[in-house]
Amino acid sequence: MTKTELIKMIESIGDNEELRFIEETKDRDGFPEETVRRIFKVVGESAKLVRKECGIYRYE
Repeated sequence: MTKTELIKMIESIGDNEELRFIEETKDRDGFPEETVRRIFKVVGESAKLVRKECGIYRYE
């Protein structure tokens, strides 16, 4: 998804509304289901996965 597509999708949502992102996943039997994800960070395509203390990986 591009930044332009995302902006177009959310421009009609109110300023104080909480956003929920729905991801299509598969259940344990392989059937499609929708899962709500809590997004706490949005990064660009150039973000790198970096190893931090205690072996924790983060995108920067």
